[in-house]
Amino acid sequence: MPVTPPAPPAPPFPPKAYLPPTPPPPLPPRQLSSTPPARRGGTGKVVAAALVGAALAATSFVAGGLVLDDPQVATTSASSNPTAIPTAAPLTGDEAEPVVAVAESLSPSVVLIRTEDGLGSGVIYDGQGLIMTNAHVVGSARNVEVSLADGSTLEGEVLGRDTATDIAVVQVDADGALPAALLADDEPRVGQ
Repeated sequence: MPVTPPAPPAPPFPPKAYLPPTPPPPLPPRQLSSTPPARRGGTGKVVAAALVGAALAATSFVAGGLVLDDPQVATTSASSNPTAIPTAAPLTGDEAEPVVAVAESLSPSVVLIRTEDGLGSGVIYDGQGLIMTNAHVVGSARNVEVSLADGSTLEGEVLGRDTATDIAVVQVDADGALPAALLADDEPRVGQ
């Protein structure tokens, strides 16, 4: 009697044939409108760029039209004080890394401003303790905490704020003169 080899075991499931993926359902029909679709992003970007430019220009002119609680501050400026006030180091003109040169020059004048609602930055623009910041940083606070670049902390009083231009001035009382930012003496030119 001849011996027949056993049949190979049957697969547990019959093999599935390849089926192409199901296409997505069709999109709903568009509603035709007589008004053109609204443009996105163009106006907002222009407004944001204008606000940034206005804030930078305002720092050059230092508190010209602020709404101040103390009118005496409006007449005080660093140039009217004959006492020598330390300023940030002047730029050396590092042509390879101009941003680094600016950062190194201004970093001693940059402060951290802390309120009950949050924190932000400011710039010492007068060695006697006047600090320029944004109105949204100080909010409605009357007093703030100011941390200097050397790590020391001082109490500051919000002298005035103008929410329309988002500029505010804070005054701190320091034992010595503070490192004021060296701002431009000349009128800015178009493109600066």
